[in-house]
Amino acid sequence: MLTAEKHFNGSVGLVAAAFDGYNRIPNDAKRRLAHQLSKVIPVNSGKIFQGSKAFTSSTSKLTSKLGPLGTLLTLGVIGYEVHNGSWDAHTVVNGSLLVATGVATFFAAPVVLTGIAAYGIGDYFFDFSGSIDSAVGKNSGLWGN
Repeated sequence: MLTAEKHFNGSVGLVAAAFDGYNRIPNDAKRRLAHQLSKVIPVNSGKIFQGSKAFTSSTSKLTSKLGPLGTLLTLGVIGYEVHNGSWDAHTVVNGSLLVATGVATFFAAPVVLTGIAAYGIGDYFFDFSGSIDSAVGKNSGLWGN
């Protein structure tokens, strides 16, 4: 169950971060890129610009709608881990990040939300959760087991 939640949130986070980054590029730069691309492929630069704008807009809407599902999955995993006693340091970190996400969303703190998204992407690719559990989890040497 943890793996499915990790893959879902990692994938959605990666796509959301990529399109958020693209949306922050000034339109003038995107128009110049579309013009350069139109020299290589047989498509009008205006069509490239408008098509990419429409695609990123619709994809961003989709990822923003999938965000609540990711939150529910994370809550479900935390509940499952606590219920069956398999919780560890990563469970505490994930719960804390959920609370921080809620607070940052309420106060409109995009820097915090970007950091949380970066953690999610890093966890997906580099297994931060496993490293946290190894370093300070229930079975780490920290607790004298």
